[in-house]
Amino acid sequence: MSLAKPLSKPFSQIGHLLAGCSVRHFRSLTLMLVSSLLLVGCSWVGPLMNGSLEAPEVVSEKIKVRKMDFNYIYFDADIELYNPNPVDLKLDGFNYTIDVEGKKLIRGDNNGLNITPEGNAKVHLPFKVRIDNLVKLLPDMFSKDELEYKFSTELTLHGPLGMKWTKPVTMTKTVATPKLPEIKMPSIRLDKIDLKGFRIKVELPITNPNVFGVNINHLHGALVINGLKPFEIGTDKITQLPGKGETRVEIPVTFSWDKASRSLLSIVESGGLPDIQLEGSWELNPDLPGFDIQKTDFGFNNGKMI
Repeated sequence: MSLAKPLSKPFSQIGHLLAGCSVRHFRSLTLMLVSSLLLVGCSWVGPLMNGSLEAPEVVSEKIKVRKMDFNYIYFDADIELYNPNPVDLKLDGFNYTIDVEGKKLIRGDNNGLNITPEGNAKVHLPFKVRIDNLVKLLPDMFSKDELEYKFSTELTLHGPLGMKWTKPVTMTKTVATPKLPEIKMPSIRLDKIDLKGFRIKVELPITNPNVFGVNINHLHGALVINGLKPFEIGTDKITQLPGKGETRVEIPVTFSWDKASRSLLSIVESGGLPDIQLEGSWELNPDLPGFDIQKTDFGFNNGKMI
């Protein structure tokens, strides 16, 4: 008994049709069938043949500061592309440059990507700027409140049969210039004296050169007066430093009676201008979006920050 199954009705009809065709008719029928399949399966052939493929679009371009501190500024540049065509497009690898105040700062590159038919593709380009490199490039940067950063590139996209498009992209971002607060010449005055000892107040004039406010969360240091043994000063009270202003921070220090403290008391009572050295660290929290809390060291000697 034969195990072969009879053909279904449609295939049986096609078989009868082909059986009744001459070789020439068979070739013509085959060509028509293949052409129909090509036209149905490759809907892009029509637009391609009449040159009506559309240029890809840059639908968005933006640059933002992701975070910053007194050492780096971290940027994100994002470009979104749209392919309106029924075929894949390829974005070539490309180079880009970052300028600051019209001077070249950074050069980078990207490997490119494919954009699906009638689809979107996003290019994400993170980069960071070193503050000390900015200072080398712009020696007068700290005299400026803001700097303008410019991102520039040219995108090249390819389609079928050698079709090509170029898209220039330029983005700018103005960013506040981060500057460390400065301690001016500290002053010392006698606040209280009794049988147990005495208390002085160390006053630190602190200038915030930024256009934005900065909070001091903690401040601790060692103060040396006229070469005497260092004594510790500090405060954990949050102190606000308004932008473009000076704030005087008072730190009380209590001493019990001993030889060293008596020597210090005589210096304070004399009202003279002692030699002051100060070293320590502080935690700074700028009122600026994306700015991380910073713990940095500071020093003061010979009447100026070191």
